[in-house]
Amino acid sequence: MEQHTARTSITARTVPTAPASPPPAAPASPPAASARARADAPARARAAQAGSRTRAQAQGQAARAAQAQAARTQADTRASTRVRSAQAQARASQAQARAAAPPARATSPRVRRPGGALAVAADRLRALPRPRARLTGLGTGALTTVVTVLAGAADSLLFDGPGVFFGLVFVAVCVAAAVYVRPYDLVAAPVAAPIAFAVGITLTADGGDGGLVGRVVGVFTGLALMTGWLYTGTVLAAAIVAVRALRQPSRRRRSRRCSATPRGRSPR
Repeated sequence: MEQHTARTSITARTVPTAPASPPPAAPASPPAASARARADAPARARAAQAGSRTRAQAQGQAARAAQAQAARTQADTRASTRVRSAQAQARASQAQARAAAPPARATSPRVRRPGGALAVAADRLRALPRPRARLTGLGTGALTTVVTVLAGAADSLLFDGPGVFFGLVFVAVCVAAAVYVRPYDLVAAPVAAPIAFAVGITLTADGGDGGLVGRVVGVFTGLALMTGWLYTGTVLAAAIVAVRALRQPSRRRRSRRCSATPRGRSPR
């Protein structure tokens, strides 16, 4: 018994004792927690207001930036529309000006030729627009005859018989007929000239006493006295027709052997 008691005392001496833990804190009382929440509420409200104000400012700045961007886009669109419309108007005005302006003629460089005024006059005559030939052979004869008879009648009424006026009109109508006759009827101009002259003299010559003999004598007298006008008109018409015939391209038809189109082989 005494031994057990001694061991217990030795063990109690050798084993250290653990320090005592502090007592747990007592929970806050409900009145203190509510007082602290009431104290923190204004700060929280101010923080929420500051956050909402910051968000509103950010949204306002974003809206203003979007409005400015839309305004710039609209301004750019309007400017580009104005530029395109101005370009379209300029192109339309240029097209109208080109359509209204006469076509420019290709002018060849002038070459000085010997001859002076005669060469210049010839060049100007070549530069004049050429008349388009439309008269047929029948039209050429009818035109020459009608104009010659009318000139002879007017000359007879004014000067008692065909004279210089008749001859000038005859030469002019012969030249016009030779110029305006179409290429296929070139021979009609020099052939119609003497016929028209004879008809005009016959219808407008002085008949003397009015009988058949007087009419025949008047016709032959007129033909004899005005032979120069007849020759002049006929020769001018023939010369113009000859020049036109020489300037025309050759219209010969090619034979089948000379044709460039390949001919197919006939079946055997």
